[in-house]
Amino acid sequence: MPKFSIVVRPYKCSARPNAKWVLNVWYPTGKRQRRYFETKEAALAEQAVKQVEVENLGLRALEISGRLRLEALDAQERLAGYGVTLIQVVDDYIRRRGSPKTTVREVADIYLKSRIKHGRSKKHLDSLRRLFERFCVSHGTDRVNDINGNQVEGWLHDLGVGPVTINSYRALLHSLFEFGVRKKLCPENPVKAVERMTVKAEEVGILTPDHLKLQCELRVSAC
Repeated sequence: MPKFSIVVRPYKCSARPNAKWVLNVWYPTGKRQRRYFETKEAALAEQAVKQVEVENLGLRALEISGRLRLEALDAQERLAGYGVTLIQVVDDYIRRRGSPKTTVREVADIYLKSRIKHGRSKKHLDSLRRLFERFCVSHGTDRVNDINGNQVEGWLHDLGVGPVTINSYRALLHSLFEFGVRKKLCPENPVKAVERMTVKAEEVGILTPDHLKLQCELRVSAC
């Protein structure tokens, strides 16, 4: 198996007439990096820098590009007044963004399984399945951390249903994303940004026992 090595050698090639020395960096994987120099002194100086980097930071230090080094230095300078490190900022960003790959459909499936485990009624589970299936037609493959309140609100209002139904669907979607927040699958609940519809007294009507039961279960799901 190849070993790590940093070697300076004389170099001669018509394609690089100014290059007289080459620095070969060999990785254990067999990968090689090369840098060319006009003088032996410059090549040896770079060899010493590479060796110090490896001793202090390990082999991964050699894989840092010049652009990444500049970005890191710039970020460090801009954060200096806040008293935080780059790692702290990255950790906070990842926490806020939630899972980078989890889709809306995956969260819906996990949530449905949890509701079954908690003994929710068949009527309530059927309501969840029907709504989630409709929502997933539009957003099922979207990453859950990319969904925003405007998308949810637009989807609800495009259904062509009344305010009472919109509020009920909103409550179900709220419970879905709130579950995702608790399980650290998404950074925030986008449904919180969706306003409830105003319902006129004459639109409410008399609730049947089934409707009352569903409303109670909606409140339980939101907990």
